[in-house]
Amino acid sequence: MIALFGGTFDPVHLGHVAAAEAARQALTVNEVRMVLARQPYHKPLSGGATAAQRRDMLILACEAHPHLVADDSELAGDGPSYTVDLLERRASVDPLERRCWIIGTDAFAPILGWRRVDDVFRLSSFLVLRRAGSPPDFGKQLRAFIHPRLVDRLDQTLHGQVMIVEAGLPDISSSRVRQAIHARENENEDPGQWLAPAVCDYIRKNRLYA
Repeated sequence: MIALFGGTFDPVHLGHVAAAEAARQALTVNEVRMVLARQPYHKPLSGGATAAQRRDMLILACEAHPHLVADDSELAGDGPSYTVDLLERRASVDPLERRCWIIGTDAFAPILGWRRVDDVFRLSSFLVLRRAGSPPDFGKQLRAFIHPRLVDRLDQTLHGQVMIVEAGLPDISSSRVRQAIHARENENEDPGQWLAPAVCDYIRKNRLYA
């Protein structure tokens, strides 16, 4: 099974790394591919870093974690990034490959609005990470949709499953990191505490998000 963790990583932070490592352990896979989104259709990019700079930061973050792989294959295309397109490309290259998409509860909640969501589930399973003590806020329609797909452990020969795992993840977001970099005078929001040293140095050197 191939574990895929998609995101804009704008910038990549220690919360992303913690989530990927938690998913890797839950899935008992050797690696997690950190898939860099070119332009997600559902939210704008900050504009503070180019795609190439986001890729550079992702590579730097993954270098310290041998089980994480920076995947920039999405940058080769044009227009918005859709999960279903990525999954179809991978399936066309290797029809026998089995995939699991790693995602947090907040990002999973609106999944019924994803492009061709039925095909997404046909081509992948989902590992949904939720923070300890924070039950997922899923609406009635989504609960009904995933109920027959819920499993305690993924069958790595199948697609269309949903496994929800509680993980002790830090409360970090890329927007919070960007805001802290922009407002450096706030000593309680030191962005360096949420970033790999190499990523922090890269941001300072290139004066990103300031």
